[in-house]
Amino acid sequence: MTNVYPQFFRDFDCLKGACPDSCCQGWEVDVDSDSLAYYAGITGDIKEKIQNVLDYDEFHNRIFRLTADKRCPFLNSANLCDIHIALGVEHTPLTCRNFPRFINAFGARTEIGFSFSCPVAAQSMWQDKNAFVFCEEVTDAPPQYNAIDASLFYELKSARESAFSIAQNAQIKPAEKASQLLTFGVQLQKDIKKRHVRAKKTPFFSVFDNPECINPAWREKLKNPNTAPVTLPETAAQNILMYFLYRYFLTAVYDRDVLSKLRLAVLGLFVPAYFGCDARTMQLWSKETEHSDTNMKKLQYQLKAANTLRENALIERAGELLL
Repeated sequence: MTNVYPQFFRDFDCLKGACPDSCCQGWEVDVDSDSLAYYAGITGDIKEKIQNVLDYDEFHNRIFRLTADKRCPFLNSANLCDIHIALGVEHTPLTCRNFPRFINAFGARTEIGFSFSCPVAAQSMWQDKNAFVFCEEVTDAPPQYNAIDASLFYELKSARESAFSIAQNAQIKPAEKASQLLTFGVQLQKDIKKRHVRAKKTPFFSVFDNPECINPAWREKLKNPNTAPVTLPETAAQNILMYFLYRYFLTAVYDRDVLSKLRLAVLGLFVPAYFGCDARTMQLWSKETEHSDTNMKKLQYQLKAANTLRENALIERAGELLL
């Protein structure tokens, strides 16, 4: 098994109780079956509290029901986890142990990274020039079964290296990077033969207005978008593109829709350009969008169908906004 991860993954240090936007508030906590089985065998006050807050979401997944102010019921007044304190970190739900990591498994290859939704990770990806220098480790673990088209996977993996080269080219501006990535994607999409849904008239800013509100601070940012041309920090612009390419590009092996992944990468540049040129803005967008099934499902549809997210529209917008 080959494990791949960005270099800054090694240096991650959770802020714990000092975090300005705790991952234990705003969204539901999924409880995996192994954790449920362990909780069934414990005793004491912590078991009673767990039993009192277990619930189901709309998809019939087991969750911890949030408090009235949308905090995890185990997030105490010091912003620390009562389950962690009582039982140890290894017995917190898998979601909690993994966050802010994402893990993409492709048979004998596993790619691991951090989400922008974590303030520490967001700041690293905003300012660290070496954030997306990749490390690889080969282990004795057996490959995970994954019914993917191997030839398509390797075609996409090679294509992603080309996309990485565009994103990391310091000689061209973000607007040109956006144009080159999308133009590259159009041809690649033709090569892998995937039909797209018909364009649907969609106001551009509605793409950022999610149906599920996790943090009202994001809604506040939507009220007054910047419309003047903006210069994004070079490192931040590069890393935003790299983040989306690394996290999503290879998942096209499942749906043959590579253009949506490239549109998303370019859309990522517009988040700080319109709503705030800092790591905090990226963190709010990510928490609001990438960590809500409802919001992400809406965005994925719009990436396929919205006329304002088609290549020509995005290239024109990038040329007008990104200096």
